[in-house]
Amino acid sequence: MRLRLAAALLLSSTMLAGAQDAPKEFPAKLVGHALLPANTIIPAPADAPADLKVSGKFTTPGKRIEQVGTVMGTSGGRPTGLSTPFAGQPVQGFSGIRSLGNGEFLVLTDVDATGKVEAVFETTVDGKPARSPDHYAVTTPGAPNLPVEFNVRRSKGYEGMAQSPDGRFLYPLLEGPLWNAETKGNEEVDGKEVLRILEFDVQAEKWTGRSWFFPLEQKGLAIGDFNMIDATTALIIERDNGEGTADKACAAGQKGPDCFHDLAKFKRIVKIEMADANVGKSVRKVGYIDLMKIADPDKKAKQGAIDGVLPFPFFTIENVDVVDLAGGIIVVGNDNNLPFSSSRDPKKADDNELVLLQVKELLTAK
Repeated sequence: MRLRLAAALLLSSTMLAGAQDAPKEFPAKLVGHALLPANTIIPAPADAPADLKVSGKFTTPGKRIEQVGTVMGTSGGRPTGLSTPFAGQPVQGFSGIRSLGNGEFLVLTDVDATGKVEAVFETTVDGKPARSPDHYAVTTPGAPNLPVEFNVRRSKGYEGMAQSPDGRFLYPLLEGPLWNAETKGNEEVDGKEVLRILEFDVQAEKWTGRSWFFPLEQKGLAIGDFNMIDATTALIIERDNGEGTADKACAAGQKGPDCFHDLAKFKRIVKIEMADANVGKSVRKVGYIDLMKIADPDKKAKQGAIDGVLPFPFFTIENVDVVDLAGGIIVVGNDNNLPFSSSRDPKKADDNELVLLQVKELLTAK
């Protein structure tokens, strides 16, 4: 009897410790909502070559399509209502944001204003290069029985890059786990897949060799953006690959052009702590908000609200930053992957959306 009691107490204490270690959920309230329609196109500069006045010519694998509007965009097999190529440049692909104050934001796309490259620094992790299959140094071997060596999955490189408040360091965050050649699996810590947060010294123009692990709550999840709150805490978007809400779900086991078959379920903003004390270890997840449960008591939502709640059910959510630390306000935005995401309406390409959220409890959590 005593042995059973001791075992039961040990089990319960272990479960309690695990529960205490789990990040706590905090509420989020909508205080602002802005939309940029999906089909927002700007013309190329007047002096641009004719070839650059049409965009989206290479969205069909292995083909170059010249005729405007001939290839329908799809999301999960569903037509989105917009077709490539585009006459002009769509204003889309918001993949990073910085609050400039006074209600202004710098939203980053995947293209630079001038295209000028100032310097290139080879990414290294634990002293070794981090390379995807598209890296210029990765070559196809001359025989089919020889391996191709790389450790970063295609499109799983830098997805977030935070900056220390003093501007001294950059913290690039990989979107997917590194490949562990020894275990022949993704990099893991304590049974969880992890993403690397690296550290780059801006003044010295080199990697410091320090890194942290960001543990994913489920295998297959990804991150969307990463910005610092202060010198040791930050916000990270952690998400699944689903899109859409349950009110527009397909019947079980079915797919169709007017319903969602792979719903958005895991969309979070996570507060982490990363400091000298946990270099080389997992960051501490302090808490999170659930972007599928944004409260909208004041009816601020311009679209998408369901019974006083604004879900943010986008496939890719790639923008987060602190707007007003004292007031507890952050901004969050989607990347609409034009024309390849439809998360509000199964048949309609997503708009670009920015939301202002009151999350003071999350920002002040210890």
